[in-house]
Amino acid sequence: MLDRMSEDADIDEAQLALFKKVELDGFCDLRERIAASARPAFNKLEAVDSSASPVTPFQGKSNDSKNGRGCKTSAGTIEAWLVKNGVIRIPKVKPVIKRIVKKSKPSMSFANYCIWHVANCPQQYSWIHGREAYDGFTKYITARTCTQDTNIPYDLRRSFGRQQWANLPPSEKCRWMLAARNGYIDALLPESDENCQMVPGVREADFTDGNKKLLGALITYNGDWGHGDQKVCAIVDGSFSSDKKTEMLSKCGVFEDLADDFFDWMVRAGFVMGLPRVSISVEHSLHACVDGRVHLHCYLSGTGVKTSMGDFLQGLYFRGLRPSHISLTTVQRWGKRETRACEGHYYLQFPKNGSLIRKSNYQSAVDFVIHRKWIITQLGQNKMTLEVAMSEAIRSHQGVRGAMQEFQFQMSLVVKKQQEEESERIKEAIRRAARPFKQPTAQISKWMNQYDMDWENPKTRFKVLVLDGPSRMGKTSWAKSFFGEDQTLVLNCQGVTTPCFGQYSLSPGKYKCILFEEGNWELIFKNKLIFQAGPEMIQVGQSPTMQFVQYILLYNKAMIMTTNDFWETVEDDKIRAYLEANIVYETVHEPCFL
Repeated sequence: MLDRMSEDADIDEAQLALFKKVELDGFCDLRERIAASARPAFNKLEAVDSSASPVTPFQGKSNDSKNGRGCKTSAGTIEAWLVKNGVIRIPKVKPVIKRIVKKSKPSMSFANYCIWHVANCPQQYSWIHGREAYDGFTKYITARTCTQDTNIPYDLRRSFGRQQWANLPPSEKCRWMLAARNGYIDALLPESDENCQMVPGVREADFTDGNKKLLGALITYNGDWGHGDQKVCAIVDGSFSSDKKTEMLSKCGVFEDLADDFFDWMVRAGFVMGLPRVSISVEHSLHACVDGRVHLHCYLSGTGVKTSMGDFLQGLYFRGLRPSHISLTTVQRWGKRETRACEGHYYLQFPKNGSLIRKSNYQSAVDFVIHRKWIITQLGQNKMTLEVAMSEAIRSHQGVRGAMQEFQFQMSLVVKKQQEEESERIKEAIRRAARPFKQPTAQISKWMNQYDMDWENPKTRFKVLVLDGPSRMGKTSWAKSFFGEDQTLVLNCQGVTTPCFGQYSLSPGKYKCILFEEGNWELIFKNKLIFQAGPEMIQVGQSPTMQFVQYILLYNKAMIMTTNDFWETVEDDKIRAYLEANIVYETVHEPCFL
C-alpha cells in the first residue's frame, strides 16, 4: 500500500508535530485535522465531459446528483468545510457534470501525516480497515460512474474502481484508511439516485417487467466475520499455502454458528418470499486483498414468483448487512427454468475452491440431476480441482468413462507442469551455487566451429562430440554450457537402441544442441542418419505398424554424447574405423569446473 512514498517526501515538521499533538490529545476526527490544516484556495470550476475520470472526494467533489441536490452541508462534515472555504458551491438548478481543474493539491503536511500515521501506528489498524478503505473507494467510483452513465454494467464500474485504487498514491490510500478507522467512509460517498442505491447486479427492470418471473437469486454478503478471533488470526498469520489455510479455517469451528444462523435465516426469508429452496456456502476469499477474509453465498429458488424490488430487498438484510451483490435468475419461457435454478444450487454444493461450509435443503444428485457440462464449466473457471471433478463426474452418472479419461489426461499434464516448474526451481538453485566451468579445449572449440554455417559452401554432414570419462566429473553440465542450457535438449539414452525425439518434434527450432546422456558406440553406429545430422528428413519411431512414426530435420544440430567407457566393447575394426571418422573424441579425467 505504501509502495510509492517518494512522491510525498517533503514533510512539514511543524505541521506534523501539530497533527501528532492533536492525535495524542485524543481528537481522532479526520474532519478536525482537515479544518486545522492550512489549505490553499481552489481555482474556478470548468465543465468537463461526463466520461472523464472521477476525482476522489479528498480532491474535491462535484455537484452532479440527478435530483438537483448538492452535497450535504450539515455541520462537521467534509462537505461543510469545502462549502465554507469556497471549494464547492451548491447550485440552485441541476448543473452540468463538473470537476475541479487547475487546483492546488491538499496540504503536503497532511498527506505526509496520513502516511506517517498508517506506517507508524500499525496497532491502530487491522486488515478490516484496509478492506473497508478499499471497498469504500470502489463504491465511490462505482456511484460516480453510475451517476454519469447508468448504462455502464456494474461489473465494469467495479473493475474501473479497483483499477483506480491500484493507481492511487500512498497518501490517498492512507486517507481512506484513516476514514475507515474513524468510521465515516459513508460520508465520503456522493449522493445518487435510486438506481445507484440498488444492490449491485440488480436493475428495477428485472422486477417490473411483466413477462419475467423471479426463479432464483444468487446473493453475496461481505463482512468481518472471524476478525479478531484468535484461531483465525493464528491461521492467517501463519506461513501456510492458500489451500492449507482454507482447510484449517474449515476445521477451526469459528464459522459453524455463522453458517447455521445464515442457513436458518435464509430458509425463513425464502419461505416468506416464495423461494423455499435454499443453498448456502461460507467461503474463504482466495483473491481478496486481505488474507483470511470470508464471504457468504446463498442461492434461493422456487417455481417462479413476481415481486418488487422493495419487497425483495427488505427480507435480505442479514445481521444488519445489505447484500453486496445479487445475480437474478429470471425466465420468459418455461423450457429450461428448472435446469438454470438447479445449476445455481449446484454452484454452492460441490467442494469449491475456498469453500468452508455448505448447507442446503435441495440436494444435488438427490433432488436434481448433476449435468456433466456444469462440471466442465466450473473446472474451466478454476472453481474446482481435477480430483473434485472426477468425484463429481461419478456422482453425475453421465458419460463417466469419457469424463474420467479426459480428467486423468488433464491431471497428467498438470502434474507434468508442476514437476517442470519444480525442476526449474531446483536447477536455478544449483546454478546459483555452482562453480564456473573450464573453457572448452582447442579440439572442442574446433568442433563447435563446424556449426558456423557458410551457406555458399554448406556442409552435408557433421561430426558427433563424445565426452568420455569417469562419473561425477561434471561432463553433462559442462556439455550443456557449450550452447546454453536453455537451448540444449537432454535425452536419456542408457540402454536404448534408438533415441526418443518426441520432445524435440514439438519445438525443433528451440534447440541448437542435443545431448545424448549415457549413450554408447552402438547408438551412433546403428543410427547413422540421425548422428550425421544431414539435410534429409529422418524417420524416427518406426514400429511394425508404423503407427507412431515421426519425421524430423536435424540439419546443423550439434550432437554431444557423454559416456563412461565408449571404446570398451568395440571389437570390430570396421566399426572402430567408422566411429573414428565420424566423431570427435574428448577424454575427461578431471573435474570440468574450476
